[in-house]
Amino acid sequence: DAGGLLYWGTRVQTGATPDPAPPSRLGLRLRPNPTSGHVTVAVDAPTTGRVDVFDAAGRRVAHLPLAGREATWRAGAPGVYLVRVTAGGASETASLTVAR
Repeated sequence: DAGGLLYWGTRVQTGATPDPAPPSRLGLRLRPNPTSGHVTVAVDAPTTGRVDVFDAAGRRVAHLPLAGREATWRAGAPGVYLVRVTAGGASETASLTVAR
C-alpha cells in the first residue's frame, strides 16, 4: 500500500495536491438546485442516454431516459441526491438538494 487517503474511490497521497478535476464532457446542470418539486436535468449537446438518481444511502430511486438535452424528474423526499447522466461513453454526476 502506497499510503494516503481514499476519497470517493480515488487514492490521494497525504500532503500531495490532487490533480484538478477533468473538464466536464457532458456539461451536466440541475435546475433549480436546491429544489422542492420538479428538477430539470440538462446537458450541453443533444444526446441519447440515461439519468439515474440515487438517494443518500446509494439506492437508485429513479431511472429516466435522456433524449435530446433535458430530462425532468419529480423530486422525492427532502434530502441530498446524486444525479448521474450516462451518454455517449461519458458519465457525469452532480449533487441535488431537495427541500420542502
